[in-house]
Amino acid sequence: MFSVASTYGRLYNWYAVNDNRKISPQGWHVASFDEWQTLIDYLGGESIAGGKLKESGNDHWEGDNT
Repeated sequence: MFSVASTYGRLYNWYAVNDNRKISPQGWHVASFDEWQTLIDYLGGESIAGGKLKESGNDHWEGDNT
């Protein structure tokens, strides 16, 4: 059976990200809104950035990744 955690590691929800216990490993941080926006802009904007961030194929996503 497919396990998100075993495939991708832990995925954090809003509550975990905003927890004051600092969930990120040492030397890492949770990306800010501005950091995400910089990545989105670098990848060509909101309409195509998501497709570029997905793995190729349809094992974990519906439809093509364009």
